[in-house]
Amino acid sequence: MNREAFFARVREAAAAGRRFPVHVKTGFTTAQGRADVGPNRVERYVKEISAVGGRPVVVDCAQAACEEIARLLRQYEPRIALCWQHETLDRIGLRTLLGGQRVEVVDADSLALLSNDARRSKILSADIGITGVTAAIAETGSLLMVHGPGNERTASLTPPVHIAVLPRNRIVADLFDVFEGAEGRSPPLLSPEGLPSNATFISGPSKTGDIEMKLITGVHGPGKFHIVLIDADL
Repeated sequence: MNREAFFARVREAAAAGRRFPVHVKTGFTTAQGRADVGPNRVERYVKEISAVGGRPVVVDCAQAACEEIARLLRQYEPRIALCWQHETLDRIGLRTLLGGQRVEVVDADSLALLSNDARRSKILSADIGITGVTAAIAETGSLLMVHGPGNERTASLTPPVHIAVLPRNRIVADLFDVFEGAEGRSPPLLSPEGLPSNATFISGPSKTGDIEMKLITGVHGPGKFHIVLIDADL
């Protein structure tokens, strides 16, 4: 695309945007914005994340979750797994599983023993990232990931494959439930008075679009995004 054609498209898009002015209305309550995701949040979450390129698999227990992760390990044959130190991963016995598959586990503790250059090299060498989640939003199929020591963002960002392990009790209906608390949950997952320094929402694999409006997957993050959804509370 030459320079003149590029600017012509920009002017055309800007003109199109001006034809649809935004009119702000006031007086809404949060109840009016809440999503009706239906009685089955697991089913709704699977539908929404599948629509944006995620690959969910629903299992019924921790043992079945391990079996599904083992299947993915056989599929991708990783040498190094960059893992969170997370209660969900501990409860399903992830470290034992990875050891049995002869996959090197890299986490916050092992990285702390390395120099800065060696730490960077090890992170970039990881073939797969395995994380828990803070919450899942049924309305959009998004995962909320709150990051900190042991739950570093790199595990869901740098490896070409990301596996997230999601128990059903971490699924909420919509974003309001994250900040205000769902029925039966107190306090909320995120409080406006005490927001974490680093939190991300993940909706499917990494995607980017250039000026020609061509969608490309996996350029700035994992191109394969698997969710092992345990239809049980952990």
